[in-house]
Amino acid sequence: NDEQCYIIDFCVGKILINNLCNEEIYAILRSKVRFEEELTYYRGCIIGNNNDHLCAISENGYIHQWNLINLELICTITIKNGQLNTLLKWSNRYIIVSDKKTNSYFIIDI
Repeated sequence: NDEQCYIIDFCVGKILINNLCNEEIYAILRSKVRFEEELTYYRGCIIGNNNDHLCAISENGYIHQWNLINLELICTITIKNGQLNTLLKWSNRYIIVSDKKTNSYFIIDI
């Protein structure tokens, strides 16, 4: 919304949003998952009708959704005993995630 260019970096324990124009960190997103510093974020996608939400998957079956306007964590979904490794945006409402432990896919209404 602010006519700036950003790049999102999925890291261990956090997600960084960098402002490319100013060459500075715009935001650091962290969830409320215990031991998050050790979790690796694998994939993410921009979702929502106004491209104003970020959805990301991490180790141990966590799916997090953030509001990118106010940088707040909206919700966390857990796939029990999951080992998520791929996320695909199907639409602004659904994502598909794969679980390498069970060789299965989940269609999630976000």
